[in-house]
Amino acid sequence: MPERSSRAAPGGTTSAPGGGANGGAGRTEGDLSRGEAQAGGGRERLRDRFMGIDESFSVKSYYPQLKERLRELEAERTRALESEARLAKLNTELESLVESRTAALRSAMSGLTEANAELERTLSDLRAAQDRLVLSEKMAAVGRLVAGIAHDVNSPLGALLSSVSSIDEGLVGYLESFPSFYASLGKGDFGRYLGLVAAGAEKARSLESGRDRARKDRLAELLAPECPDALSVAEAAEELGVFDEAEAAVGEIGFRRAARIIAEAAKTVALIRSAAVAAEATRRTARIIEALRRFSLGSEAKSSESIALREEFAGVLSLFQDKFKRELAVDLDMDEEIRVSGDREALGQVWIGLVANALQAMEYRGRLGLSAREEGGSVLVSVSDTGRGIRPEDRDRVFEPFFTTKKLGEGMGLSLSIARKVVEANGGEIDFESEPGRTVFRVRLKAARK
Repeated sequence: MPERSSRAAPGGTTSAPGGGANGGAGRTEGDLSRGEAQAGGGRERLRDRFMGIDESFSVKSYYPQLKERLRELEAERTRALESEARLAKLNTELESLVESRTAALRSAMSGLTEANAELERTLSDLRAAQDRLVLSEKMAAVGRLVAGIAHDVNSPLGALLSSVSSIDEGLVGYLESFPSFYASLGKGDFGRYLGLVAAGAEKARSLESGRDRARKDRLAELLAPECPDALSVAEAAEELGVFDEAEAAVGEIGFRRAARIIAEAAKTVALIRSAAVAAEATRRTARIIEALRRFSLGSEAKSSESIALREEFAGVLSLFQDKFKRELAVDLDMDEEIRVSGDREALGQVWIGLVANALQAMEYRGRLGLSAREEGGSVLVSVSDTGRGIRPEDRDRVFEPFFTTKKLGEGMGLSLSIARKVVEANGGEIDFESEPGRTVFRVRLKAARK
């Protein structure tokens, strides 16, 4: 077979199959250089592609973009510097404001400390003033209590003093006149005398008034033709409250003997009546003191009881017996069966106050009306007088404590204020109406169970 000829390799070197000059397997230095150059060119192309630069890139064409970008960066830098300057200014202002506020706070704290000290002094002064006010109020309360007690006790004590004086004066006259009177009595006259005294004493002890002006006038007319002291004898019979017995004695033994017996019996009954009034006044005073004792000990109020109104008002009238004059008439219109439920002692002071006010308003001349009537489950009690009335401008103040239109020494203006409190405490109500010549106070209370 013909031999294969060797092909010259590029660059003048030859290689034989399976080897070369160095054994037919190596590469020339030229081959290595060309390979490296090719590799380097590939890397540059890859970089340019990655950077976005193609073969057409030139600095001149990209310059406007760079210039715009530089302007943006410069603007951002300027804004950053301006922001930094503003921040520095704000920081300075903030520090100044903090310093100012801190100084103001220190000043306020100093002022607060002074104000707190002043407040402590003021509080101390207020505590001292409060202690003085409490003491003053306690003294005022004691004063009101004493005034109320004086008002309540005044009427029964006045009646007691008047009754004792009447007994003192009457007993002297009685002891002087009785021996001669007894010696002049005819047969059966002493029995008549004792009968008149017994009948009059019964009325006197019940504290009911036997006054009857019409019958007194009729008896005076009957005695007038033969008895020069007809009016005084008729008044004595009225004092006794025994007109029937007196008229019977006149018919049995004649005017002169009957007049002497009636007059002497009236003296005796007057003593008995004064003793009964003194006893009633003493009992009422004792009840007032007992109520005060319960109050001072903090005891509970007395429970309600059934109260006979006619009996109560008869006792009240007896306390003012010495104030009654010929020009005063009393109308007592109350059935014995009418009863109310409440505190007897407290309501007793209400009746005394209302009657005393009515008598003083009339100056003990006129007509005093006392009535009671049942209305359903309640009782309406009325106390009326024919006095001057209550002025319109004073009517809204009638129940105010210490308000009074009376003369100095006649009252302290407490009776109606006390009356309203007592009536309301007993579940009732009180009101009034007034006009010149007539004033009526009305008290409504619960009726007692029968």
